[in-house]
Amino acid sequence: MNSSPYLNFWWTGELTVSEAALISWARAQRLLPLLGWRAEQEGWSLSPMLQQAVQEARYRALAEQLSVKRQINDLLAICDSLDIPLVIVKGIAAGQYYPDLAWRSYRDLDILASLSAAARLQNALEEVGYRVTYAGQRAWHLPALTPPHSGFKTVEVHTAMARDQMGELLFTFSQLQNDLIDRDQFKSLDVVNHLLVLIHHQVIHHQFEIGFLPFLDGYFLTLEWGMEEWQALATEAARRKLLESVGLFLALEAWFLANPIPIEIKSLFPTPPDAVLAASKDLLVKRGKPTPHIWRDLPTYTVSGWLRYLSLVLLGDPKTRQGLSWKERVRFYLQRPFGLAANHIPALWRLISGDPESRAAWQARRELMTWLRAEEGL
Repeated sequence: MNSSPYLNFWWTGELTVSEAALISWARAQRLLPLLGWRAEQEGWSLSPMLQQAVQEARYRALAEQLSVKRQINDLLAICDSLDIPLVIVKGIAAGQYYPDLAWRSYRDLDILASLSAAARLQNALEEVGYRVTYAGQRAWHLPALTPPHSGFKTVEVHTAMARDQMGELLFTFSQLQNDLIDRDQFKSLDVVNHLLVLIHHQVIHHQFEIGFLPFLDGYFLTLEWGMEEWQALATEAARRKLLESVGLFLALEAWFLANPIPIEIKSLFPTPPDAVLAASKDLLVKRGKPTPHIWRDLPTYTVSGWLRYLSLVLLGDPKTRQGLSWKERVRFYLQRPFGLAANHIPALWRLISGDPESRAAWQARRELMTWLRAEEGL
């Protein structure tokens, strides 16, 4: 079952749940500011209650934009003092491609830096009041930094944006530094690598736990692309063994936006099997509580693969840890068990206790990753 009353409204404008329930769903998905755009695109209207909710969401997003702009100015001054570029990735960078900046809200602020620069930046941010937060999750960044001011976003300093199944870091600063582009206040990734990072983050890293917003990021980022850019995406995706991930992402984007992929673009990427497409839609629609990402993180189905996986869970990513000072590593290891208890044990317990929703999500992720891992020959 891949539909829901909320998606039905997104597609048709027909409301079969209460307006309050729809607003709650759209807010959780970070789609509320976009409902007005969607209604205009599809030729249907919003009720007064929905119009008011959308307008309030837009006001909040605009206020958020002002705070983020002030925070970026502060970060730029710090980076200039350290003689390192401010490279912002993911959400805030993706939002720059939206026709209306009030359509995109943010949860955090992601920075990409080299290992040596990341450590210096982390220390400098702590000196101005950012507080280190250790968690059990793995996103190839140094421990998150809680901001000192209300309205500012948590900062995550990444040393890489992804890794492959064998643990090699992907989309590192050294790999991307020659193709950076200038935005108003900061540098960001070129559009092809930017989209590949967003796709990897949605399809492989989170396995659709973050909902539908990445598809709108992809849509607006590629809105003015010609075949030259799509060909470049296919070439780079093939080099990084991400063709299947791109094909799946585009198929789901087309499904969500009810906007078929042009044949000439579709032919550049593999078509996902029906079972994989159905499993991915289920993960998006149901979007339940997280399950263990064993299928994502297990390098190989061997004893050595399991040992490497357990090491990754218990100790965190070794290459990311290189960006921490000796003192920070001690703090990291002391607080690691509490992060694991908060993030991994509840998910594992739901699975082994037979929770139907967790079991279904587990099987869907296995279907997804079995297909994607075949691209890497694993």
